[in-house]
Amino acid sequence: MSRDSIYRVETHIGFGPLFSHYVNGRPLPAGASPNVIGYNGLLRLMWHPNHLLAVGVLTGYQQLVAENYVVHGASGDRSVQASLHATPAMFDVTRQSEHFEAGIALGGYIITTTLNDITTTEASRFELGMIGHASYHWKLGDRFSLGPELLLSYMSYRGIVSFAPQIDLRYVPLQY
Repeated sequence: MSRDSIYRVETHIGFGPLFSHYVNGRPLPAGASPNVIGYNGLLRLMWHPNHLLAVGVLTGYQQLVAENYVVHGASGDRSVQASLHATPAMFDVTRQSEHFEAGIALGGYIITTTLNDITTTEASRFELGMIGHASYHWKLGDRFSLGPELLLSYMSYRGIVSFAPQIDLRYVPLQY
């Protein structure tokens, strides 16, 4: 059987910083910037049949922003922490060659907002979005490869565009 005709299952683990921009013009808290820095960790499980396309699922965790604010009140100043993070749940289609890979994941995000102000309040909502990704891998052995990856993600309702340069580790647990 030629190398081209081998079916395989791949796992991808990627992590790195996440640079986000709010593009929809919604009002932000006083002094807040529309450009924020967070972090990103993604997991993809892909089935790679005997051609250049692979299909699978993508999930992970993206911390879009975490801020500390000081609230001035009659009883004194107090610290308030707020954060916004997303959990993607998407279907991924990727074009792969031996070293280069590019794809798009479509689906949704579970967006969670957390506010710690005397008590902790958390709210979640589902919204549609996408993640485009491209990477280049170097083989580290028979089943492992490692390389840089660039992600571009978009969250439709909130109008958040994010860019993430990250490291991607690919592992092939099953080959048949």
